[in-house]
Amino acid sequence: LARLAADPELIERRPPGRIEHEGDSPGLAALGFEPTAIAAVVLAEEFGYDEEPIRRAREYARQDLESGDDGSVFITLLFDFVREDENRGIISQRLTDHVCRRRAREEDVDGLF
Repeated sequence: LARLAADPELIERRPPGRIEHEGDSPGLAALGFEPTAIAAVVLAEEFGYDEEPIRRAREYARQDLESGDDGSVFITLLFDFVREDENRGIISQRLTDHVCRRRAREEDVDGLF
């Protein structure tokens, strides 16, 4: 702390410290579905991605998970969006495309009744 007091900008020049909980250092790869779903929306907001498709993808992923479809493209892409920094842009686009297709399919079905 003395070094930080003497040089407050020191914290900006160093990588963030590791967080530990009960001897483990949690990371994005260790997150389950719910924390990942929350993180996806937070990351979208933080990095300027359109949040609405991410929120809707989260809803679809939950629905799919509840119906037993744990191989859902929405689940997979939400995890990828959170874990793959370098591919986040293309993953966001793919999520948006899948959300648009699912919404269109739902609207088509709603229009039948």
